[in-house]
Amino acid sequence: MSRKFKLFLLIVVIFLLVLFSIVNAQAITINLFFTTIRIPLVVLVLGCFVVSFLVAMMLLLSTIMKKNRLLNRQSKQVEQLLADSNANFSEDAQAKINELEQTTHRQSREISDLRHKLASYILEEADENQTN
Repeated sequence: MSRKFKLFLLIVVIFLLVLFSIVNAQAITINLFFTTIRIPLVVLVLGCFVVSFLVAMMLLLSTIMKKNRLLNRQSKQVEQLLADSNANFSEDAQAKINELEQTTHRQSREISDLRHKLASYILEEADENQTN
């Protein structure tokens, strides 16, 4: 996208956010267990949005961390197999090494894809938060 189009989009989103804030400026009462609080509706909506965004990011990061741990374990297994073997690999050992290398490569791509998704999601949320 061109820089002018992004600026135009940002201005439109800011305008819509300001309009949303004006329309939803009335205070609402929230009953907690032992107390009540009054806050503007827009603060509640944006707060819920931020909390849901943070929960989604934590879940995505935990998935990435699990994949990284699995990848590290498999990489160590491959290294161990290579270190333990000599120039004359048996067919079984070579097949296991190939299988682990393929699995490691596939999971590396998955981790990379998840990182790209996380980065794009963070950028989209940042754009949305700027507009809010």
